[in-house]
Amino acid sequence: MRSRLQCLISSSLVICGVVCLMSFELHRFWVYIFQMIASVIIIVNSPIENENKLLSNEEYGHQKKRTIVMIFIYALVSGVFLMFHMEGLSRAVSFSVILTGITQVPCKMESVYTRFSQ
Repeated sequence: MRSRLQCLISSSLVICGVVCLMSFELHRFWVYIFQMIASVIIIVNSPIENENKLLSNEEYGHQKKRTIVMIFIYALVSGVFLMFHMEGLSRAVSFSVILTGITQVPCKMESVYTRFSQ
């Protein structure tokens, strides 16, 4: 129970931080740098297993490939929006990837800590 609460609190703090970050007018370059960093975090950490649903090696590989394809699609959609001068939509897609990547970090750290403490 404690680990869930810690994950919830840390994820909520990260979400608040990203929302504050979104309120600033960041240069487009930094938004896409953060998106690339978050994409790498997502690809490295996905899929996140749950003790209630462990993945077989085959399922793990399938979900990893699916994650990579989805990240590529998000980057492509963000780029297409930017090409058509829809920067607001492009930023929204970028920030969704950033938010997903950043919220994975505390939960993944907690699962690693739990695994090594047993």
